[in-house]
Parts: sequence; C-alpha cells; structure tokens
Amino acid sequence: MKKRLVAILTSLGLAVAGVVMALPPPSASAATPTLTFWSYDIKKGYWLSAVTDTSASSTAFAGNYGNPMGGLQVRLSSGGSVTVQMHGLGGAWYSASTANAPNAVLVGNTYMALDALMITTNTGLTVNYRVHTVGRGWLPWVTGFNTADSRNGYAGILGQAIDGVQMYLSGSQTNPGGQWIQSGSSWYYYQNGVKLTGWRLLNWSGGQNWFYFDANGVMLTGWQKLAWSGGTDWFYFEPVTGIMATGWWNIGGRFFYFEAPSGKMLMGYQYLAWSGGNSWFYLNPAGESGAMLTGCQWVNGRWHYFNPGSGDESPSKVWMCS
Repeated sequence: MKKRLVAILTSLGLAVAGVVMALPPPSASAATPTLTFWSYDIKKGYWLSAVTDTSASSTAFAGNYGNPMGGLQVRLSSGGSVTVQMHGLGGAWYSASTANAPNAVLVGNTYMALDALMITTNTGLTVNYRVHTVGRGWLPWVTGFNTADSRNGYAGILGQAIDGVQMYLSGSQTNPGGQWIQSGSSWYYYQNGVKLTGWRLLNWSGGQNWFYFDANGVMLTGWQKLAWSGGTDWFYFEPVTGIMATGWWNIGGRFFYFEAPSGKMLMGYQYLAWSGGNSWFYLNPAGESGAMLTGCQWVNGRWHYFNPGSGDESPSKVWMCS
C-alpha cells in the first residue's frame, strides 16, 4: 500500500522525501529584470499610471508636474528584490522597505509630500534614478543608496517637494538575486556581500522557493520549529537543497502534510487534496507528531477508519472499529 501511495503522489507531481528525490543544488535565476513604478498624487487623491523602465533619454516619468508626490510603488519583475527609502517633506527618512519580485514595494503615504528617495536592488544591476521637484525641475541622475551622500546617495533636495521620478536599470547582472556560498557543510546566501537571515523567498532551479537562515546565516534543513504568524509551527526543509516542503512528504517512512503556501505542518482531522479529489485524513496531533495515522482512530468523539497505506478515510469500513 505504501508503494501505491508513493506512485499516486509522484503522478500528482508531489514531493516524496527519501523515496523520490532528484533535486539539483541551489542556483540563482538569470532572468533579466525590469522596474515598474507609479506614484500617488496628493492633490488629485489617487495613484497615477505606472511606468516601466525609462532611460536617460526618455521623457516618460511617474508623477504629475506641480502636484507633490505622497507615495511611490516600485516593482521588480524578476531576479531578486527591490529596496526603496524615502524622506518626508519637513520630516525624516522613512524606514527602508523591500519586496521580493514580482511584488511591489510601497513607501510614503497619501497625505505628506516627499522630498528625497533612494532605490536599489540585489540583482547586480545599477539603478539609475532622478526626481523632478516643484521648484527646481529635473535634478541630476544618481545611482547610490546613502542618506549621508547628497551628491549621489539619493535623489532630491530636502525641503523641496518631489512631483516626478524616473528610473531604469543598466549594466550586467552578476550573481542575479544574490549568491549561494558553501563553507564546510553549511550553505549561506549573500546579497550585496551580506549574509541573509530568517525567512527568504529566493530564486531556485528556474522558480522561487522559501528557505530559512538562522541568526548566523546558515541555511536550515530537516525539521525546524519556527516562529510563524504570532506563534510557532513545525516546518520541514529538504536535507540537501533546503527548500521548504509543501504538500505530502514521506519523511523517514511516515507521511506528513505541509500546508501551501505557508509550509507549516498540519495536524488533526484534515480534508486534503487526494488522487484527483479530496478526502479526510488524520494527522497525529499527539506530541505535535503530525504523522499520518491509519486504521481505527477515535476522532471528535467517534470512531473513524483510515485505509492502511494511503491513509484516506473510508466511512464504509468504520464497522471494523466497533
């Protein structure tokens, strides 16, 4: 029966750890990214049209001459993440915000004008950007990301409201999305020379997968109990590649189910996708085991019968439990 379950999971394209596993080592995607960006017009009270990758000779920009900008959204199409930091007119620098491609990062608000901004990515490409101010027009192009450098570290003049922005990527990608480095038996992921920690959605084998790095930057593998959504949950990371498990996995000869897309291990009486449909399963909650149980099980005040091997519930056989 176990062979039957493995065959069904394989036909559905689900991972079976320790049974069917032919995964390549971590790698970074080489897709060429683009930037799309759009701004919030405080006077008009709405978000303006988006612009994608202008150039030094382009006249396209995000904004509206004469109307101060209150917020900016920037989206990197692929290959890593984009980070934006902005300064509020008459205020201070907002905290930097980062979003993994293809999500958009949002900075600023809908009521306070902005007077300076910084933009960078971890793609290895140079972000060229400039702003238009209500009082000075278009300012020079900059490429840095440094609040202490008023010449090339940020775009804008403190005290003068921004009403337009242009940006584009240039150069060649080196280590797009960052770089995997192995030291001894441990794997690390570097972005801009810095080891990542915590939860990270990274390019891997032509797609994106979740990984977890401890406080020292070491990629975790195997069973891990981690902080999640205000509490803690069990997760499983493939022992070789470190990718987070989702769906059905056979680990050490026992079957477990990890919720998608969160990856947390499910427990208890669960209605799950199975063999082209759905069925009830019982994932052992005792001691936070999570292992799929079979045969007669006392659940919610009555007996249930779960088929040996496959684990799906068979109500017609509950008589065997009496």
